[in-house]
Amino acid sequence: LFDKEMLKYDEGFEYLDPVSFYYMLALVGDVDPYNFYMKKLRGKLEIGNAIKILDNIVTNWMSSDDEDKKYMIMNAITKIPKLDNIALLPPEAEDIIFDMRTGKIPMIKSDVPVSGDDVMEILNIPGGKKVGEILDKMYRDALMNKYNWKERSATIDYLINLYNS
Repeated sequence: LFDKEMLKYDEGFEYLDPVSFYYMLALVGDVDPYNFYMKKLRGKLEIGNAIKILDNIVTNWMSSDDEDKKYMIMNAITKIPKLDNIALLPPEAEDIIFDMRTGKIPMIKSDVPVSGDDVMEILNIPGGKKVGEILDKMYRDALMNKYNWKERSATIDYLINLYNS
């Protein structure tokens, strides 16, 4: 569909959810979806933000690896809990959300039982950018099932090994 090669939808506009509908409408008009919805239509911020997230997913999906796709969905689902109701998501994103909902991979960052405070205490490091980088690595590795992220002791062991390597 249009210049977004991964967009495939053949059900008809009447079956689209509001986010997908306004996103598609903006694409038809060849305008920025978020600005179109928020400025021209004076839309609701909640839907506008969901449109912005959908545009980010659609724009970056084809050039992202599996880990980046899962991380993108984790960040998106934190902001849009009903992300899987958006019709224009790539089928692979729907599979990732299914894996999250069935507990195969973490859905939100708090599913990984370690916090920034834990990182600082366990590794004896001060707060700051380094803590965020370590947490991001932990979240990404949990999404790829590189360790048993469901168990706190296994997560802490992985954290220590990650920092010491």
